[in-house]
Amino acid sequence: SLNVLWLNGLSPLGVSSGLAMYTTGLSEALAKSGNTVSGVGLGVRGDDADRAVRWNVVGGEPKPRTRALISILPYIAARLDTPEHRRAVERALKEDVDVVFLDHLMSTWCLAIVEDWRSRTGGTVVHISHNHESRVRRQWALGTPMLSKEGLYLRLDAARIRRLERKVLGSVDLVTTITLDDRRTIASDVDFERSMVLTPGWAGDSVGDARPFGERPRQVAL
Repeated sequence: SLNVLWLNGLSPLGVSSGLAMYTTGLSEALAKSGNTVSGVGLGVRGDDADRAVRWNVVGGEPKPRTRALISILPYIAARLDTPEHRRAVERALKEDVDVVFLDHLMSTWCLAIVEDWRSRTGGTVVHISHNHESRVRRQWALGTPMLSKEGLYLRLDAARIRRLERKVLGSVDLVTTITLDDRRTIASDVDFERSMVLTPGWAGDSVGDARPFGERPRQVAL
């Protein structure tokens, strides 16, 4: 079994977003497979009594947008680099850790800290990607007028996303993607052999339907 540190940027406790559900599903599955998993993330402390993962929820607010904007990191990562969060990650890495999971690009604000841990311990670093962020952010930016305030900001942040994502993909030992399409496009920045697809699962109730998917009744809401 492995001692795993899951760095999530934002704690999934008490959050019902798709990102939090994916994080919870993966980390809980890893813990229930016989590994010891602990997590660190900013957020509001919630009840984790029924969870296999023990979360250290770091209090405090993310950095204000104005401070995060002047960072070389993209906004999603820069806002999470708070003194309290940094201390919590550094403390966690002093424990007996075999593998560090960097969940979502927002969590990679601490990449340098994790790289230093790996150089000292020989541990393994895994990046859990939720999108090919460079491609997504570039598409967002191209959808706005270039000389508008929004357009200028989105293009700046897309460039910072691209820089950070390439750095992360070049550093980690393994990258996971949600879709095969993301795995194929990310392959331009990481060896295809160092990547794998982890599609979201389903933990809710299932309703059986023997008919082929194309023959099942569907509704579209516009």
